[in-house]
Order: sequence, then C-alpha cells, then structure tokens
Amino acid sequence: MLELSRSIKALGLPRRFRLTHPLTDDETRLERLREEYAQKGIRHSVDALPIVYEHGHPHVLIFQIGMSYFKLPGGRLRPGESDHEGLLRKLDTNLSPDDAKLKPDWKIGPCVAKYYRPGFDNMLYPYKPAHIERPKEIRKLYVIQMPEKCYLSVPSNYKLIAVPLFELHDHVQRYGPVIAQVPTMLSRLDFVMAEGIQDTKDTDMDGVKVEEKGMVVR
Repeated sequence: MLELSRSIKALGLPRRFRLTHPLTDDETRLERLREEYAQKGIRHSVDALPIVYEHGHPHVLIFQIGMSYFKLPGGRLRPGESDHEGLLRKLDTNLSPDDAKLKPDWKIGPCVAKYYRPGFDNMLYPYKPAHIERPKEIRKLYVIQMPEKCYLSVPSNYKLIAVPLFELHDHVQRYGPVIAQVPTMLSRLDFVMAEGIQDTKDTDMDGVKVEEKGMVVR
C-alpha cells in the first residue's frame, strides 16, 4: 500500500546566525543557466524546505534578498550527483558554518514537488508543458527536518527568515508561485510538534552566554 502521510518532527527555530560570503543574484543565475544548457543540456536542481516550530505553528526557513525577492536554500546538481548528495552540499554551502564541528546534522525528508522551467526565465510549472520536449531545468523540493539546536551561517547579501505556513499560503504576489504553494505541498505530511519547552544555556561562537529554547519532541 502506498503511504501518503509521513510524520515530520518540527523543532525550534535556531537562535544563532553568522554572515558569510554573498551569493550571486537571480539575473546572473539565469545567464549561467543559458550558458550551461548550451554545453550540458537540462539542469537538475534541488531546493530545501527547512521546517521549524515557532509560536505554535510550523514555519519554513527561506532567504530574503532586498525587500521583495525570496528563495529557498538549494541549487543545481553536479554531474553524477544524486539529489540527496547535492542537497546536503548546498545546505552546507548556504547555511553551514565554516567550522566542521558546528555543521548541522541535516535530515532530508520526502520530495514534495517537482517543477519544470521551459525557458530561460523565472517561470516554473508543476508539470511539463505539452509543447516542451526538453525543459531548461527540472527542480525538486525536499523537506528538511532541522536539528534541535544548531548554528547557521547566512550569506551576507541574504537574510534568513522563518515564515509561517499561513503567511505563505496563496501569497503569490509576495513570495512567488512556488513558495506560495509550499503549504499545499506539505499538507499531506503530519507534523509532530513539541508542546513543552525547556530553557537551556549554551555559548555562542564568540564565547558569549546565550539562552536558547530547546523543543521537547515526542
């Protein structure tokens, strides 16, 4: 029997972030896509949906660039690289601190969506259009279960924000057609969220004591 419902543990929002190197802008990526397609053909990409629990509701961690552009962590796969290998590499590149000891233990969940890019623009469809024989890009979205506590390093030209599902739902004008459909993608999953909260103390990367709320997960 096909299992349609899976449980995802949603843990607390990480409290510590550090800025790292900037990432390239969207226009540069589209130009690179055109060049790569001419040389290598269809691009295969993966995006992450990191799920956290905040204010009694599941949130998704997304990048904000400027005031009005949003994107998910992720990117293109290398030749011969599997989805999981590429996604782990991209999560490390986009969100992991340089110190290997602080690297989060990413847990990749199910693939919840697959999108096709017919042209060299920002249009993505959750199906392959009938008139398109070879899309320029195929992009998959995977749920990421965050560790209970972790350090994250954010590219200096990006802001990492936690957005509740009710804010994302059908909010196409602000978040774009893909991110606005994330609540629908996740609707078949069961979230197991903590009701109890423990106050724990830890030390940040600069040696300063901080308080962090750790989620008790059933």
